[in-house]
Amino acid sequence: MSAAPDVRLERVPVAVARALVDGSLVRPRTWHPEFPAGGTLSAARMLLGAYEALGRDPETSPWWFFAVVVDGRVVGDAGFHGPPPEDGPAEVEVGYQVAPALRGRGVATRACALLLEHAWRHGADVVRAEVEPDNPDGPASLAVLRANGFVRTPRGDLAVVAPGSAEPVTGAGVGGPT
Repeated sequence: MSAAPDVRLERVPVAVARALVDGSLVRPRTWHPEFPAGGTLSAARMLLGAYEALGRDPETSPWWFFAVVVDGRVVGDAGFHGPPPEDGPAEVEVGYQVAPALRGRGVATRACALLLEHAWRHGADVVRAEVEPDNPDGPASLAVLRANGFVRTPRGDLAVVAPGSAEPVTGAGVGGPT
C-alpha cells in the first residue's frame, strides 16, 4: 500500500464562498474536475447563513471551512458548521468531503485530523460529526471519524473531546459505545 498523499487545508476566502453561493465564481484551474461537489455549495450556504444569523463576521473566525489540497490541487473541502456557542463548552461540528477519485487514500482521514488540530488550537472542548443513515458513503465516513477518535454518543452523533480533558463530557454524551 502506498503512503497517504500530503494533505493540507487552506482557508476558503469568504469572498470565494459568497461567489460560489451566488453563482458568480469563475472555477479556478487548480480545482480537481470532481470539485466542488453539491455538498460544498450547501455547506457554504449554511455557513454564511449561520454567521449572518448570529450577526458575526466570518472573515476572522477560525470556525470556517477549508479547501482540502493534495499536490497543489483542491480535491475537497472540510470545515466547521459554524462557531461554538458563546457560553458553555466550546462545541463545534465538522464536515468534510473529497472528490470520488481520491477516496480510499487517506485524504479525508488526514483532513479530519487537521480540522481537529485546528479546533483544539482554537479552544474547542468537543468536536461533533454526524453521518446520515442514507449516506451511501456512510461506512467510509464512519471509518474516517473513528480513525480520528470519534465515538458514538447516546444522542446519536459522534464526538471527540479535546486532548487533556480531565474526563468525558458526560452532559454532551461523549464516551458512549462506538
